[in-house]
Formats: sequence, structure tokens, C-alpha cells
Amino acid sequence: MKVYIKTEQEFSGSLWYASLLHGMEEEARKKRYDMQFICETDDLAAVFGDDKKLLVVIGTSIRKLSQQLPRLKEENVDVLLVNMTSMYTTHGVHTLTMNYEQATLRSLEYLRNCGKTRTALFCINPDSGSDMRKRQTFLSSGYPNENIFYNTEGMTSCCEMLLNTISDFDSVLCANDIAILGLMRCLRERGIRVPEDLFVMGFGDIVNTELFSADNQSEPYKITTVTVDHEELGHQAVCLYAYLTKTESPIHMTGRLDSVLRIGATTAYLPDEPSHPITIPEWKDKEQDFYDDAMVSEIIRFQNLVAESDELDRKILRMLSADATAADMADALFFTQGAVSYRLKRIYAKLGVTTRKEALEQIRRYVFW
Repeated sequence: MKVYIKTEQEFSGSLWYASLLHGMEEEARKKRYDMQFICETDDLAAVFGDDKKLLVVIGTSIRKLSQQLPRLKEENVDVLLVNMTSMYTTHGVHTLTMNYEQATLRSLEYLRNCGKTRTALFCINPDSGSDMRKRQTFLSSGYPNENIFYNTEGMTSCCEMLLNTISDFDSVLCANDIAILGLMRCLRERGIRVPEDLFVMGFGDIVNTELFSADNQSEPYKITTVTVDHEELGHQAVCLYAYLTKTESPIHMTGRLDSVLRIGATTAYLPDEPSHPITIPEWKDKEQDFYDDAMVSEIIRFQNLVAESDELDRKILRMLSADATAADMADALFFTQGAVSYRLKRIYAKLGVTTRKEALEQIRRYVFW
């Protein structure tokens, strides 16, 4: 059997997408299915042939989904939306997402248990279906629209808007792990301490890699998150796809995966103890793509470096952040200086820089301890 997939290319370099796709590939390999990616210009009748017309659509954009679904409906193609939702709750349109409502409520409940009631919801993308669900749950929980900071003009601008009113808040809930790293960088540049001055947490667990982990295993996480296991989402997507290919019943299926709260240093390791109509900011003449942003691109490169690094690379990164020389690293790690220099050059390339100074500046922007 083939699993037909269509994705939004602009986030193909992001780790959540890579994780989701890895989960799909593992499940497809286990079931001996083939995965076939299609593009906008493909002749769908020729692509599917005699197979059932069922397509996995992976993405986040409300705008792009509203453009795609009418065409797919005309072609009699059923759709399994993964990591996105739709206003079309009809036969032939199925959804599989993280339970962002549960994750948002879990986060707000935890912050309230910590005594933090003046919470900002940061870096919400009005074109993201998942972000809009977080926003809706936030408002339904009694928080005002003034506490929401929309990313309509880029990450830097969104950070500046929040920082201009940061004294109004005692905590920030970030929309994703890229937003966490971007905000933490800007807070540190302003001299605002986390968690002493402000609690910070967010969605996603990529930031809690080994590089960010605490030395004390009883307190393993640096950043408090509600995890969103995109790899498991990928496994479930293939399983649901297989089920839908075998049923002809006129159903609309919706699946949601719950998240898990992981408490870290950004909330001081403290233990866990109705919808309102709003006006969403209008898009500018040029719509802001979340991934078309210099800070976001830099964070993605840094995240990919961390995710792809082995134990030696991570030791080198830590020592580099402490301004150790290649010779110092070689002595401490019992490697030749040539081997360390080779590793450093590879690190520079992954960060998109050419000099030690540039690499050091970038690493220090996103390593907070």
C-alpha cells in the first residue's frame, strides 16, 4: 500500500516536521507501506490510479488549507489533516493533531499553581490552526486578548512588543520552542532574569535536548514545556491512514494526542500542584511567514545542530560557549587538536558561520546556563 502525502515546503527544515516524518517512516516501514509525496501541480487522477483517493496533508496554515480543500473535494480526494485543523468537519475530511486545548489548560493551571496569574501568550501566528486553538483556549480560560502577542511582523518585532509591556506580566507561555529560544535571547539582552523576574514555558520539547539538560538528574530539564510528541503523531497518522483506506463508511474522524508537562528551571522547578469574540490583527500587504524570519532561521539552524550532535560535539559546544580554545578542548577531551578543529569547522558550517567569533556569538545567544 502507498501512503500519499502533501506538505508545506517552507517548514521542511524544522525539527517538528522532521520528527513527525520520522515517525511516519518508521510506521510505514513496519507495515511495509511506501510513502509517496505529491506536489500542487500533480495530476491527482494519475497519481492515485486504482488506489483509494486518500491524501495526508501536513501543515499549519489556515489560509493554504482553505485554498487546497475545495480543489481536493472537486477531485473526490479524502483528506487526513495531520497537525492542522479545518472548518470542514464533513465526510472525507479527517484530522489528527496534538491536543493543544488540553496542553494549554495544563500550562495555565500549572502557572496558576505557581502563583502566576498575569500570563502572556507569546508569538501566536494568526495563520496557524494549532496556534488559534491555543489562543481560543487561553481566552476561554479568562485571560484578555491584550495578553496575546501575535507574530504578524516577525519574531524580533513580536519580542519587542512583549518587552515593551513586560512589567505587566509575571509569566509567559510561548507558542512553540522556536519562540522560547527567541524570547529567552531577548530577555537576557534586556537583563531580565528567568525565573527570578519572569517565568517562561512553552509548547514543544526540542529545547530540552542534552545540551540544555541540567547536571542534576533529579532536575533534568532547563526549560519548562508541555511536550508535543510529533514522532508519535507520525506513527498514529500512518495507522489512521491504514484504517481509513479500509472503510467506506461516511464518517468524519478526529484524533488527538495529549501532552505531558515537563518542569524545568525556567519555572524554578516548582512542583505541579466560555469563548469571547476578538479581532485578530489584519495581515499586512506582505503576509508574514513564520519561517521567513532571520531569528527563526538562526534558531532552526542551532536546533538542528544540537539535534544532530553526538556526545563529543556537545562537549565541544559547551567548551566553546565558555570560550575555550581548540588546544584547550583537545587537552581536556584527549583528542588531537586537528580532530577538534575538524569538529569545530563542521559546527561552524551547520550554524551558517565561518569564524569562531560568529559561532561563539550565536551559541551564547541560545545557551542560557
